[in-house]
Amino acid sequence: MGPHRARHLRAVDEWYDGGMKVKTSVTLSPGLITAIDACAGTGRHRSELLEELAWESLHRRDRAARDAREIALINLHADFLNAKAEEFITLQSDPWEGEPE
Repeated sequence: MGPHRARHLRAVDEWYDGGMKVKTSVTLSPGLITAIDACAGTGRHRSELLEELAWESLHRRDRAARDAREIALINLHADFLNAKAEEFITLQSDPWEGEPE
């Protein structure tokens, strides 16, 4: 999922107030329906649970894609970042360490 699509999903989610719904039909196995009903509990509709789970899944995929991009950037610049970290550690070391007493 591209960054533009992810921003759009977040914007839609923030705007969405539950007032507008689109009726749809999906085919699910009986075992999945039983598990959904058990998870939803009493007083909660399947569609509410399925919508919540769908949003969570989309956000999780968005996070995973963002994390993968960030890891790729870190790996691309790992040698430079590691060199800078070593330089910083060296600058912070005790200048008297290892000197004879």
